[in-house]
Amino acid sequence: MLKFIIPLLPICLSAQMPGGVDSPILWLLAEEPNAQAVRTLARPIRGELQIFTVYSSQSPHEEAVWSLGENDTSAIVLTNRRLAELDDLNYISHELAVPGQQVFLHTYYRRKSDQDVKMHLYGYLLGQTHSYPSLPVSETSGELLELIIYDRVLTPQERQQVESYLAFKHGLTINQDKARHYLDASGQPFWDAEMGRPFGKRIAGIGRDIDLPIYRNEGRSQMPGGDLIQIGTDPLDCDYCFLTWSDDDATTALMNSTDNRLPTVERTWQVQSNRWPSQQALTIELDSRSMYSLPKNPEQWRLIVDPTGSGQFDPDHVQYFWPDEIDEETALVSWNKLKHVFPEEGLAHFSFGFDGPSFDSEGQFWRTALLSPNPSPDGRYQIRVEVEGSNPLIVNIYDNLGRLQKSIQSPSQQYHLINDHISQSGVYRLELIAGEQQKTLTLIIP
Repeated sequence: MLKFIIPLLPICLSAQMPGGVDSPILWLLAEEPNAQAVRTLARPIRGELQIFTVYSSQSPHEEAVWSLGENDTSAIVLTNRRLAELDDLNYISHELAVPGQQVFLHTYYRRKSDQDVKMHLYGYLLGQTHSYPSLPVSETSGELLELIIYDRVLTPQERQQVESYLAFKHGLTINQDKARHYLDASGQPFWDAEMGRPFGKRIAGIGRDIDLPIYRNEGRSQMPGGDLIQIGTDPLDCDYCFLTWSDDDATTALMNSTDNRLPTVERTWQVQSNRWPSQQALTIELDSRSMYSLPKNPEQWRLIVDPTGSGQFDPDHVQYFWPDEIDEETALVSWNKLKHVFPEEGLAHFSFGFDGPSFDSEGQFWRTALLSPNPSPDGRYQIRVEVEGSNPLIVNIYDNLGRLQKSIQSPSQQYHLINDHISQSGVYRLELIAGEQQKTLTLIIP
């Protein structure tokens, strides 16, 4: 059962409010095993209500995350599919998630009558402890990571500050179809969405701001593909300092080299520095299993940095870094104790390349067909396929008795990325079909 706790912060809680926005009536983190599962809100809700929720969910079924209500009667229920106002049968569906996404941020507000309503927050296992007419939900298998409730509707800037705090803290990416900055407690951007165009994918960062409150010395994006890179640093003692990174969503396959440059992957990352101490030692980890193209020798990997801010990777200004550590079992490639790589203010860009043109290839048609991790300890795995030209891909999954368990289809393209989950242990045969070509992979779930 999930439990709740008021967050234990490094300085007085009264001086710290989420995103610098004060007076939440509830601010909970799910980290304390002995905390109460049912909480009474600090004061009645007087019509206006705004709730921010960060939670994880991997279930294909509808599951309850939390519930608000009186005397064991639920009035509002958040599920991994929608928010339901049961008192007036209003159902609000969540935005369509990115395939493979597992951590979510949802913001909800409403304006009701001025009548005082004393509500309780109900915790996990809601499907067992409460009934929801016309709402078939089960107990949740995920985790509530953070919950903030205000008994007023925030201004647009206040909402953006709270969402910026939650997104940065939990490695989430705020949708950038319409440019939205990440704001600090004073309302100033520490990730500038206009400077970040077109690098608005998989936003993550490290930094310290005592007013948000934020302290992160290790970061990666929760978006699918965000585990490709992770950046960490030594303990931080700077104030209001941020180092954020995001990418242009290009494929992670090899790009032909030009101008005597090393062959690089097509994806480029942008770094935004904000009061960042450039002498702070950084560690950058690359999960090379998430690449479409792999060098025969992992030592051929190079971190390639353009510190000019132009993103042009001019050979006269680019910097190359050899890896310091390679884990053959996990395929993690690490660059350790990097200093003065990124500026204290402004922009830089980086990518990865090979010191040499030789890389592993499946063949002329199946240029890449990678399955990782394999064995998969938790049943989650990725399939990365690069084929010759643009082709649709079908993956048929059979158990060890030859029974078809599921069939996955990917639209016509050259690069295919499939995130999937199998709950039962066993040995599975994955039959890949693209055009008239077939290939078989074996997946082990311990």
